[in-house]
Amino acid sequence: MRKLLCLAVIAGVLFVAVSVFKGGSPFRRFGSRVEEESVKAGQKADSIKKTVTQVREKARHSINKVHSIANAITGDKDRK
Repeated sequence: MRKLLCLAVIAGVLFVAVSVFKGGSPFRRFGSRVEEESVKAGQKADSIKKTVTQVREKARHSINKVHSIANAITGDKDRK
């Protein structure tokens, strides 16, 4: 168990040393992937927001139509 822990620490130190030596390129690659995924997530969120807005407008229109029909039947102009 102790040997495995030492091996993991040595591997981590070597990774950091090589990354620093190469100018941090492994970390930049990870950062660019995260940025790409965040852009995709933002686009998906915008799409969902647009859909929700459309559904709300359709529901509001349907409710207003039902109210106008009910007002026409009952003759109640003040009812909302």
